[in-house]
Amino acid sequence: MLSTLQPVEADVAYPLPLFMSITGQGRNALAQARRDGLTIRKRGNRKYVLGSDWIEFLQSHGTVEEHASKQKKTPAGSQGRQGVEYTING
Repeated sequence: MLSTLQPVEADVAYPLPLFMSITGQGRNALAQARRDGLTIRKRGNRKYVLGSDWIEFLQSHGTVEEHASKQKKTPAGSQGRQGVEYTING
């Protein structure tokens, strides 16, 4: 299956194959997400993921990463967001 990453919209029900394609989640990652609490809804023979369920899942199970290469140094004596001083590498 060719993956075309796209944003997930909260008010959309995604058929499972489309959901996997737009999120880049493979079968194993999706199975782990289900074990971790992601809700998969079934109607007839089709399975769906609600965008709102995915967003809620990411908010409670995802991690926030800050990359050192994107950090910005603040002027001397001032503080960045949440009192953290940022630096630019390179």
